[in-house]
Amino acid sequence: MPYVLGHVYLASRLSKNPQFILGNVFPDIGHLIDKETHAKMIGFAEAYYKFTGNRVFYDGVKNHFIIDGYMHPNFVFKKVSILKEKFKNVDDIVLHALIEATMDMEIAKRHPEIYGYLSSALKNFDKDGFTVYLSDYLYMDRKKIRVIIEDGFNVINNRKIYSIRNLFTKVLSLRKYAIGRNYLGNIRIRHTRKLFKTVRETVKEDYDEYLEKTVELTKKRLSVKAKNRYTFEDV
Repeated sequence: MPYVLGHVYLASRLSKNPQFILGNVFPDIGHLIDKETHAKMIGFAEAYYKFTGNRVFYDGVKNHFIIDGYMHPNFVFKKVSILKEKFKNVDDIVLHALIEATMDMEIAKRHPEIYGYLSSALKNFDKDGFTVYLSDYLYMDRKKIRVIIEDGFNVINNRKIYSIRNLFTKVLSLRKYAIGRNYLGNIRIRHTRKLFKTVRETVKEDYDEYLEKTVELTKKRLSVKAKNRYTFEDV
């Protein structure tokens, strides 16, 4: 959160169904509550499916965690280690954010159509329904959950966040949450131009390869069970 375009692109390689796309981006809303809540989103999606019958959204949430489970240890964390050798004064959380934002920006340049997929997904989002289900599942106040949902989707639906210039300033809108405080508390970086350039070069070395590996993995993990539930083509 708020780097979701990579998830939108990888999801769209399987299906452009708005509910599937929505499921792929929704778990990161949990980061606005705490780290543990992000992990609980798979359980919420399962409970939501059992109550509403919305299996496509559930498949999307599962796909989110498949992507994270592969890309984080195999790509993102390895790139953080490489960059840390060159920029020892920059905290890991900032390097992680820059890597994911850089990937999203590169994907958006090549595949601007993903903004349309994200827009369609958000139009299919039932804020009232999700507020009720999520607050009940987490035993949290509904007004608080509604504000979290509104804040989260206002950020991810803003194209300007995917420029380096606006990367951290946009996080100011999340400063009341732990994730915003973590980012802002660690921004004490000198020579930012050199840092941004090095991050881009490090990411672009082989990120295409890892994106394709992720697509193949998600196809194997989801397509066998999901292919009879909905199409993996344009919807």
